[in-house]
Formats: sequence, structure tokens, C-alpha cells
Amino acid sequence: MGKTKKILLTQGKYAIVDEGDFEWLSQWKWHAVRKRDKYYATRKVMLAYNRETKKITNQTIYLHRLLMGEPMGKEVDHRDGDSLNNCRFNLRECTHMQNLQNRPTRTIAKSGYKGVTWDKVLKRWFVRCTANGYNHHVGYFYDVKEAALAYNKAALEYHGDFARLNDV
Repeated sequence: MGKTKKILLTQGKYAIVDEGDFEWLSQWKWHAVRKRDKYYATRKVMLAYNRETKKITNQTIYLHRLLMGEPMGKEVDHRDGDSLNNCRFNLRECTHMQNLQNRPTRTIAKSGYKGVTWDKVLKRWFVRCTANGYNHHVGYFYDVKEAALAYNKAALEYHGDFARLNDV
């Protein structure tokens, strides 16, 4: 990992970038934009101005996509899940499904673990791992930590390098 620098964004946020990209990226004013539960570094580019309607057509440029060369038909994943860490080692091209696989545990998860939910009828922890549009039933467990470990094993099998594992 090389040296990094911070680019000031709006809302008191910073984007972390490689030192070699800092000067080039600093020529633009970057904004912190919230999408769901994360912030992203963005900037606007005016594409057109209609004099009659006085409407401006803008395009949003995402810093992480710019660094990766705007891969058409692909997404850019932040390996560590930090959407403001835009160092090149932390970015990788992926499909939408792979990007979803690397999402962290949802804050509403009662178990506190990804892929683990409580089955009220059976009074056990139910584990499922979603991959390629299919829900894979992993099993039922009495112990929540055992269930989380079972999810981790399934996630590694189905998601490979994109698996976001539970911290057990």
C-alpha cells in the first residue's frame, strides 16, 4: 500500500486517494453524496443547456468509477466496504451481483450477523446465502454464532473473493 492523500468533500467528508492521483483529481470540486447508508465522492458535469426552458442537463461523475475508467456494463466495488476509500488497491470491477455480495450486515438484522435470521416457528436461527439470484438454504442452528460461521462457509463457497464474512 502506497502513500495516500485526502480530498476535501462537502459535508465535512474526505475521499482517500493514492498520492499519484491526488493532483489530477484536485482540479475538480468534489461533493459528498449520500446513497442509502454510504457517502460517495461525486462531481457534476454540464452536458447541455436549453435556452428556451433554461434547463441544465448534468451528468454525475463518481470518483471511484472515474479512477477505474468508467467500466461499461460493470460496477466498481470497494473491497473494504468504505465508499470513500478510493485508493486503486481498494477498487475492483464487478457485476451488480458481486457488488451486492460484498455488502455489510444490514443494521436491522436482529441476529447481528449477515445471512442469519430467527425462525419464530422452529425457534432456531435460519441461515441462507443468496447467490446468482437464488436463495441457498444453509441450515437451522440453535446457536447464533454457529449459524454465523455456517453463513461464512457458504459465503466463501458461493461468493469467493466477494464474500463479506461475519465477524464471529
